[in-house]
Amino acid sequence: PLYSSAASDVYKRQILNGKEPVALLPFRSIWPWQTMQTPGYEITYLLLAYSSWMTSTAVPGLDCTFMGICLHISAEFHCITTKIEKLGIEIDEKASGYSVLQKNQNKKVYKDLQKLVDKHNDTIELCAVAQNLAQEMIFVHFLTSAMVICMNGINLIIAPGAAKAIYVNYIMVGLIQAFVFCYGGDVVQEMAVSYTHLRAHETEAD
Repeated sequence: PLYSSAASDVYKRQILNGKEPVALLPFRSIWPWQTMQTPGYEITYLLLAYSSWMTSTAVPGLDCTFMGICLHISAEFHCITTKIEKLGIEIDEKASGYSVLQKNQNKKVYKDLQKLVDKHNDTIELCAVAQNLAQEMIFVHFLTSAMVICMNGINLIIAPGAAKAIYVNYIMVGLIQAFVFCYGGDVVQEMAVSYTHLRAHETEAD
Protein backbone atom coordinates (compact mmCIF):
# COMPACT_ATOMS: atom_id res chain seq x y z
CA PRO A 1 0.00 0.00 0.00
CA LEU A 2 2.85 2.42 0.75
CA TYR A 3 4.41 2.02 -2.68
CA SER A 4 1.00 2.05 -4.38
CA SER A 5 0.08 5.37 -2.79
CA ALA A 6 3.53 6.80 -3.60
CA ALA A 7 3.06 6.05 -7.30
CA SER A 8 -0.40 7.64 -7.31
CA ASP A 9 0.99 10.75 -5.57
CA VAL A 10 3.60 11.18 -8.30
CA TYR A 11 0.86 10.83 -10.93
CA LYS A 12 -1.30 13.50 -9.23
CA ARG A 13 1.59 15.93 -8.78
CA GLN A 14 2.37 15.76 -12.50
CA ILE A 15 -1.26 16.65 -13.34
CA LEU A 16 -1.53 19.48 -10.76
CA ASN A 17 1.73 21.05 -11.99
CA GLY A 18 0.46 21.12 -15.55
CA LYS A 19 2.97 18.56 -16.73
CA GLU A 20 2.33 15.46 -18.76
CA PRO A 21 1.45 12.68 -16.31
CA VAL A 22 3.91 9.82 -15.96
CA ALA A 23 2.35 6.37 -15.69
CA LEU A 24 4.12 4.76 -12.77
CA LEU A 25 3.36 1.35 -11.32
CA PRO A 26 3.79 0.41 -7.65
CA PHE A 27 6.21 -2.40 -8.55
CA ARG A 28 8.34 -3.32 -11.50
CA SER A 29 6.75 -6.27 -13.24
CA ILE A 30 6.24 -7.87 -16.66
CA TRP A 31 2.71 -8.43 -17.98
CA PRO A 32 1.37 -9.96 -21.22
CA TRP A 33 -0.33 -6.66 -22.17
CA GLN A 34 0.57 -2.99 -22.51
CA THR A 35 0.78 -1.51 -19.03
CA MET A 36 1.39 2.10 -20.05
CA GLN A 37 -1.88 2.55 -21.95
CA THR A 38 -5.52 2.58 -20.90
CA PRO A 39 -7.09 0.27 -19.76
CA GLY A 40 -3.98 -1.89 -19.25
CA TYR A 41 -2.42 0.63 -16.85
CA GLU A 42 -5.50 0.84 -14.61
CA ILE A 43 -5.95 -2.93 -14.51
CA THR A 44 -2.27 -3.54 -13.75
CA TYR A 45 -2.23 -0.84 -11.07
CA LEU A 46 -5.28 -2.31 -9.31
CA LEU A 47 -3.85 -5.84 -9.43
CA LEU A 48 -0.52 -4.72 -7.97
CA ALA A 49 -2.18 -2.59 -5.30
CA TYR A 50 -4.49 -5.46 -4.36
CA SER A 51 -1.59 -7.93 -4.11
CA SER A 52 0.39 -5.56 -1.89
CA TRP A 53 -2.66 -4.97 0.30
CA MET A 54 -3.26 -8.71 0.68
CA THR A 55 0.38 -9.27 1.58
CA SER A 56 0.51 -6.47 4.13
CA THR A 57 -2.64 -7.70 5.90
CA ALA A 58 -2.58 -11.50 5.53
CA VAL A 59 1.03 -12.04 6.54
CA PRO A 60 0.90 -9.95 9.75
CA GLY A 61 -2.49 -11.51 10.53
CA LEU A 62 -0.97 -14.98 10.39
CA ASP A 63 2.00 -13.92 12.50
CA CYS A 64 -0.21 -12.25 15.12
CA THR A 65 -2.49 -15.30 15.27
CA PHE A 66 0.47 -17.59 15.93
CA MET A 67 1.89 -15.22 18.54
CA GLY A 68 -1.51 -14.98 20.21
CA ILE A 69 -1.76 -18.76 20.48
CA CYS A 70 1.75 -18.99 21.95
CA LEU A 71 1.06 -16.25 24.48
CA HIS A 72 -2.22 -17.88 25.45
CA ILE A 73 -0.56 -21.26 26.07
CA SER A 74 2.23 -19.57 28.00
CA ALA A 75 -0.32 -17.73 30.13
CA GLU A 76 -2.12 -21.02 30.85
CA PHE A 77 1.09 -22.59 32.17
CA HIS A 78 1.81 -19.47 34.18
CA CYS A 79 -1.66 -19.54 35.75
CA ILE A 80 -1.30 -23.22 36.68
CA THR A 81 2.12 -22.57 38.21
CA THR A 82 0.82 -19.62 40.22
CA LYS A 83 -2.18 -21.59 41.49
CA ILE A 84 0.01 -24.53 42.53
CA GLU A 85 2.34 -22.20 44.44
CA LYS A 86 -0.63 -20.49 46.07
CA LEU A 87 -2.17 -23.85 47.04
CA GLY A 88 1.13 -24.95 48.58
CA ILE A 89 1.27 -21.77 50.68
CA GLU A 90 -2.30 -22.34 51.87
CA ILE A 91 -1.49 -25.93 52.87
CA ASP A 92 1.58 -24.79 54.78
CA GLU A 93 -0.48 -22.22 56.64
CA LYS A 94 -3.22 -24.72 57.56
CA ALA A 95 -0.80 -27.52 58.48
CA SER A 96 2.03 -25.59 60.09
CA GLY A 97 4.57 -27.53 62.13
CA TYR A 98 3.97 -30.78 60.17
CA SER A 99 0.46 -31.11 61.60
CA VAL A 100 -2.23 -33.11 59.81
CA LEU A 101 -4.99 -31.41 57.85
CA GLN A 102 -8.54 -31.91 58.95
CA LYS A 103 -10.91 -34.05 56.89
CA ASN A 104 -12.80 -31.14 55.34
CA GLN A 105 -9.50 -29.42 54.56
CA ASN A 106 -8.20 -32.56 52.84
CA LYS A 107 -11.33 -32.69 50.68
CA LYS A 108 -10.90 -29.07 49.65
CA VAL A 109 -7.23 -29.57 48.82
CA TYR A 110 -8.10 -32.69 46.81
CA LYS A 111 -10.75 -30.82 44.81
CA ASP A 112 -8.37 -27.94 44.14
CA LEU A 113 -5.64 -30.32 42.99
CA GLN A 114 -8.11 -32.17 40.79
CA LYS A 115 -9.09 -28.91 39.08
CA LEU A 116 -5.43 -28.05 38.51
CA VAL A 117 -4.73 -31.50 37.07
CA ASP A 118 -7.69 -31.18 34.69
CA LYS A 119 -6.51 -27.71 33.68
CA HIS A 120 -3.01 -29.05 33.13
CA ASN A 121 -4.29 -31.88 30.93
CA ASP A 122 -6.36 -29.41 28.89
CA THR A 123 -3.31 -27.20 28.39
CA ILE A 124 -1.19 -30.15 27.26
CA GLU A 125 -3.93 -31.13 24.81
CA LEU A 126 -4.03 -27.56 23.51
CA CYS A 127 -0.25 -27.68 23.00
CA ALA A 128 -0.57 -30.92 21.03
CA VAL A 129 -3.31 -29.49 18.82
CA ALA A 130 -1.34 -26.29 18.19
CA GLN A 131 1.77 -28.31 17.32
CA ASN A 132 -0.09 -30.52 14.87
CA LEU A 133 -1.67 -27.52 13.18
CA ALA A 134 1.39 -25.28 13.07
CA GLN A 135 4.42 -27.49 12.43
CA GLU A 136 4.01 -27.59 8.62
CA MET A 137 3.09 -23.91 8.55
CA ILE A 138 6.17 -22.97 10.57
CA PHE A 139 8.45 -25.00 8.29
CA VAL A 140 7.01 -23.40 5.14
CA HIS A 141 7.16 -19.99 6.78
CA PHE A 142 10.87 -20.27 7.61
CA LEU A 143 11.57 -21.64 4.14
CA THR A 144 9.79 -18.79 2.37
CA SER A 145 11.28 -16.19 4.72
CA ALA A 146 14.77 -17.47 3.92
CA MET A 147 14.00 -17.29 0.18
CA VAL A 148 12.62 -13.75 0.51
CA ILE A 149 15.66 -12.59 2.48
CA CYS A 150 18.10 -14.17 0.01
CA MET A 151 16.41 -12.86 -3.14
CA ASN A 152 15.99 -9.37 -1.76
CA GLY A 153 19.58 -9.45 -0.55
CA ILE A 154 20.65 -9.95 -4.16
CA ASN A 155 18.33 -7.15 -5.31
CA LEU A 156 19.77 -4.92 -2.58
CA ILE A 157 23.27 -5.44 -4.00
CA ILE A 158 22.35 -4.66 -7.61
CA ALA A 159 19.72 -1.95 -6.96
CA PRO A 160 20.82 1.62 -7.74
CA GLY A 161 20.74 4.48 -5.25
CA ALA A 162 17.59 5.10 -3.25
CA ALA A 163 15.94 1.98 -4.66
CA LYS A 164 17.91 -0.02 -2.10
CA ALA A 165 15.51 1.22 0.62
CA ILE A 166 12.69 -0.87 -0.85
CA TYR A 167 14.65 -4.10 -0.54
CA VAL A 168 15.88 -3.19 2.94
CA ASN A 169 12.24 -3.00 3.99
CA TYR A 170 11.51 -6.41 2.47
CA ILE A 171 14.51 -7.96 4.23
CA MET A 172 13.44 -6.44 7.56
CA VAL A 173 9.94 -7.88 7.11
CA GLY A 174 11.37 -11.36 6.54
CA LEU A 175 13.63 -11.09 9.57
CA ILE A 176 10.82 -9.80 11.80
CA GLN A 177 8.52 -12.64 10.74
CA ALA A 178 11.18 -15.23 11.55
CA PHE A 179 11.80 -13.53 14.90
CA VAL A 180 8.08 -13.60 15.77
CA PHE A 181 7.85 -17.35 15.21
CA CYS A 182 11.09 -18.01 17.14
CA TYR A 183 10.03 -15.78 20.02
CA GLY A 184 6.57 -17.34 20.26
CA GLY A 185 7.99 -20.85 20.49
CA ASP A 186 10.61 -19.75 23.00
CA VAL A 187 7.98 -18.19 25.27
CA VAL A 188 5.98 -21.42 25.38
CA GLN A 189 9.08 -23.56 25.94
CA GLU A 190 10.38 -21.31 28.72
CA MET A 191 7.09 -21.36 30.62
CA ALA A 192 6.68 -25.13 30.12
CA VAL A 193 10.21 -25.76 31.45
CA SER A 194 9.51 -23.50 34.43
CA TYR A 195 6.35 -25.48 35.18
CA THR A 196 8.25 -28.78 34.84
CA HIS A 197 10.88 -27.61 37.33
CA LEU A 198 8.14 -26.67 39.79
CA ARG A 199 6.58 -30.10 39.48
CA ALA A 200 9.98 -31.75 39.99
CA HIS A 201 10.58 -29.78 43.20
CA GLU A 202 7.12 -30.70 44.48
CA THR A 203 7.77 -34.38 43.78
CA GLU A 204 11.08 -34.24 45.65
CA ALA A 205 9.39 -32.48 48.55
CA ASP A 206 6.68 -35.16 48.67
